Amino acid sequence: MAYDLDKLLDEIILEYGENKEYKRPSIRWSNFNRLWSYGEYLYWDNYIEISKFLDDSKIDKEVIKFVIYHEYLHQIYADHNSTFRKKENTYPNVKKYQKFLEEYFSNIEDLPQCKVDRQLNAKKDTVFCVLTGLELKNYLLAIYACNFNHYIDLGKEIKIEKRFLENPQNVIWLVKEDDIYYVIGWGIDVRFETKRKNISLKPLCDDVFFYQASCFSENTSWTMDVGLNIPTDLFPHNFSGICSSTDITDFSVDDVFSYINTYDCDLHKIGFYKSALYCTAPLIETEYNKLIKLAKKEKNFMRAIWITNSAIDSNDCMEVRLFLANAMLNMLLFEEAYSAFEEILKVQSDNEEAKKGALLAKTFVGKL
Repeated sequence: MAYDLDKLLDEIILEYGENKEYKRPSIRWSNFNRLWSYGEYLYWDNYIEISKFLDDSKIDKEVIKFVIYHEYLHQIYADHNSTFRKKENTYPNVKKYQKFLEEYFSNIEDLPQCKVDRQLNAKKDTVFCVLTGLELKNYLLAIYACNFNHYIDLGKEIKIEKRFLENPQNVIWLVKEDDIYYVIGWGIDVRFETKRKNISLKPLCDDVFFYQASCFSENTSWTMDVGLNIPTDLFPHNFSGICSSTDITDFSVDDVFSYINTYDCDLHKIGFYKSALYCTAPLIETEYNKLIKLAKKEKNFMRAIWITNSAIDSNDCMEVRLFLANAMLNMLLFEEAYSAFEEILKVQSDNEEAKKGALLAKTFVGKL
């Protein structure tokens, strides 16, 4: 390794001050080909990841320290808001380093092979499905994340064949531009609906979304870099937006699977993953009442849940449990929120707030 990341993080803390309310994060090089961001701070793991492409002695140490500083700030600030930018700009030569990073990463062409854990099998029931009416650059508009799922709008109601409705499917997602279909994602155990559904999340929020397919967030991948395209005339002549891999004869489906199962660049991370639900916040504070105050002030609902989990570790009481249930509801985790409210009602059957929360959560579970 050209640089010792732990040593550089220590230098940042010494020069620019520590995040006093937080535990020192761990830091590592990313183990995949990070291209779309130079680093990432994982709040629930309290880890900073830095792109391995910066592990080069030819790169100025101050550039890497700037990336570390940027990610260290994310321990306090979830978003790139004005307060974050003001703090970031205390680092010298910010614009110079940002320009260098943009040019450096845009010139990376040859990617080293990396181990990829995902495996989408070339099964007979694999489906190719198009998200219609979208430009490639904004295909994420078709995806809504809630309740640990991605709800996917196909752009219009399409007739789904019975063979695709009977069981969950492996799906390869496509977007069409001109005469090309681009592979923009894939999922395991996708559930199709006979009709396109229209869901309103009032009174929780004003969001309204459509969907005709859904899948567990952790079984789904959406690419940041679109590297595989298929000419439209290679699909069956009667292709209307959805077909099975067994219907395809004019191109090698195995080549598509090979691409998917070796794709090791950045993926869009959308929504709350179930595996992170009971993680805790990297805060030094241990008094539950102070942690609840911090959770109430937190504008990021995911972070509010993790802070509340820390409060439960400190004092597992009904007050904290009720706050956690409400935080889950705000994060649109309806099934988990319903279960949490029901557990409270087993102990406090007359708790009106829990009754209202359980009823609201159950209503949304029924809608979805």
